[in-house]
Amino acid sequence: MKKHNARYMVALITFLIAFTLSTVGLAAKKVVAVMPIQSINSKLQPIARIMGEQLASALFRSGRATVIERNQLQHALKEAGFGMTGAVDQNTAIKTGKMLGAGYSLIGTLTRADTNSNPIPGLILGKFSGLANNVQAHIGANLRVINNETGELIRVVDVEGHETGKTVDDAVQNACKEAADKFLEELLGSFVGVIVDVDGNRVYIDAGSAQGVRKGEKLEIAREGQPITLPNGKMIMKYKTLGLMKVVELHEDYAICEVYEGSITSAQGAVARRKK
Repeated sequence: MKKHNARYMVALITFLIAFTLSTVGLAAKKVVAVMPIQSINSKLQPIARIMGEQLASALFRSGRATVIERNQLQHALKEAGFGMTGAVDQNTAIKTGKMLGAGYSLIGTLTRADTNSNPIPGLILGKFSGLANNVQAHIGANLRVINNETGELIRVVDVEGHETGKTVDDAVQNACKEAADKFLEELLGSFVGVIVDVDGNRVYIDAGSAQGVRKGEKLEIAREGQPITLPNGKMIMKYKTLGLMKVVELHEDYAICEVYEGSITSAQGAVARRKK
């Protein structure tokens, strides 16, 4: 009887561990280290810092990423011999990202920052704070996403933000936010989530209500191909459509779908996309 109970307890514990791990896997997010954004001019570095903060905020709000905290990043960069204002190249970003447990690093350069009160492209002279009337700001940035595990540069995105504000500060903040939101939109596109498991015609994806998925929504099943690099340096991802599925069970951080057209037998390299 005791042996029977012992086997039962072992089986129960094994089940609970397996269930816990599977639940954690479904809710897992990508960990991203947003490196200090550089600028083409040292006077623009305060604006580059704002651009970095807005990028981190946009990634966090998306629910698709866990962003390394600024203090942790600052400490790691200091350990690597860099500061939050020093130039961070691809190799440094990979090394620091790995040290912090980040799967991806975001690096970039502020390419322009000007206002209608100072129309010189690429430069806001002196302090950018102060009162003004309906200031228009124009921000530009070149942003790159690195896979820290493979060392590959997987995405290059050029973004711009045009916004207004009652002060120069407000206009710059708003323009940086618009540029960060555009980056996220360009990065994710129609992407919804990663397919993490397949059980017959039921498909589990790592995105739920927190990421904007809706119950009853119809999604495309696709498999990632090799990225294509365009002459301008922009990288686009190729996808092969495998079928269609419908969200039948919705949770905060994951969803369960049922395939109603086509088929999928393996989760490897498969993603859920919104139909264009």
